[in-house]
Amino acid sequence: MKKILIVDDDYMARSKIRSLMDWERNGYRIAGEVSNGKEALDFMERELPFIILIDMDMPVMNGVDLIREINKREYPVSVIVLSSYNDFDYVRESMKLGALDYILKSGLDAAGMLTALSGAEDVRPFKEEESLTVKDMEYIRDLYVRKILLNPPTEENTQWIDKYNLRVDLARNMLAIVEIDDYRIALEELDEKGSHTFQQFIENLFKEAAQKTKGMTAVKMRENQFCLILSCNGGLSIGTAQQQLDAVISEVRRNLMRFLNMTASASMGTICLSLGEMSDCYKKAEEQLKQKFYLGKGQMIYGCRIKENRNKESEQKISEKIRCLFSVADKYEMERQVQFIFRLMAESGMSEKKARHLVAEILSTADAEMKRRGIDLGAVCGTPEPFAKLVRYETLKDLEMWILEICRAFCKLVKEGTENRNYSRLTINAIIYLSEHYHETISLSDTALYLNVSSGHLSRVFKNDTGMNFVNYLNQFRIGKAREIIAENKFVQMKNIAIETGFNNYNHFFSTFKSVVGMSPQDYQERLTGR
Repeated sequence: MKKILIVDDDYMARSKIRSLMDWERNGYRIAGEVSNGKEALDFMERELPFIILIDMDMPVMNGVDLIREINKREYPVSVIVLSSYNDFDYVRESMKLGALDYILKSGLDAAGMLTALSGAEDVRPFKEEESLTVKDMEYIRDLYVRKILLNPPTEENTQWIDKYNLRVDLARNMLAIVEIDDYRIALEELDEKGSHTFQQFIENLFKEAAQKTKGMTAVKMRENQFCLILSCNGGLSIGTAQQQLDAVISEVRRNLMRFLNMTASASMGTICLSLGEMSDCYKKAEEQLKQKFYLGKGQMIYGCRIKENRNKESEQKISEKIRCLFSVADKYEMERQVQFIFRLMAESGMSEKKARHLVAEILSTADAEMKRRGIDLGAVCGTPEPFAKLVRYETLKDLEMWILEICRAFCKLVKEGTENRNYSRLTINAIIYLSEHYHETISLSDTALYLNVSSGHLSRVFKNDTGMNFVNYLNQFRIGKAREIIAENKFVQMKNIAIETGFNNYNHFFSTFKSVVGMSPQDYQERLTGR
């Protein structure tokens, strides 16, 4: 059995790895698990594993420092990095230091783990290359192309090209980065099996599109990002190379939309006149791709279009607006202020990091004001961790739409008088749902299904919080809306109001209105008009 050491400070992450599969049946044994780099070194002094799975962000000694120490002590072990979405700088550094591969924690499954482990075994001895399958060799080629893209140039780079028949030219290459939009949102809707199938389909889609063009290869860099590299040997001109890359990107985009209804953004790199320039070219293309945050999804980005304009006055003005944003629970005023804040952000061209920091500031302000009013921000956002949702949105426009949704939900809760009431998160979510769908044919079971709870549980919690059952609350809400419509348009026909407020028929509307208000809708209308 080949021994594996898990190095991760997150107990749940270690537990997930342990239960990922039947390790011994696949020829491996979990020899130990530790929570930081120092503990890993202590373990290796007693027992040397074959492969180490290393998390990057750990206390005491992080993953990068651990790999440095392993290299210094010349331990003959293979290193595979366990990475999160925000650890890519760590990943880059670990690859420079000799890590064989990385696995994204969010997409961790048995198939992906076994692929990485088998790759580590294949790369380590290299004496049994004759026995490697076509799939094994493809994995190894991708691994070494990633090393060329992530590492500074070395003499080894040129040796890898010949040794593993990499589809990369020594002198002239052009590359582009393609990133799938809303990838994380798509994954949220899939179980583990569906997630693996989804990822495999996307990888095949890129590989098949690249194979149609001579000298082109597609390499997976992250879960949602692929690098297309075109070898320009044989005198291929820059213009022609760019056209061929454009054609492959267009095909990938068409297929993503056709089969998955998803878009992709792309960043076109410049010509690399030597192998040593590949890493720098990839880094610049990545920087270009960050403009997607302002330009929007589905963009093809050539060069830098947005220049950061660090205007301290704009940032100060934005912070002032944020502090006052939730002081008045008026829907239209809040919408106007949010649009003004995000327009200032866009015009300033501030870094994505700074813009996200300001959005987090909006959430903090919302949280403070909602707590004062007895409202749970988590309930309004539909998640117990609203700040974690920040990374879910990829563009400034996405973030603006999200903040607008929060503001509108906040105003609805205030308007309906749910502030300063000790309602549970479930009840608040139910009220938000019915306030947005009251004009449709909805029921307790529809709402429970949307909130992913049982009808019985929702019924009990809702009645305990509000003092009335769901149907009565919904009817009162609908009649309240009907009264608003009559007040705004005193001559509107009652049948139209019944339809607008979600009643199945006029008789039901009439009887419910009279029961709630104490008079018929016509009498109520006549009282308002003074007739």
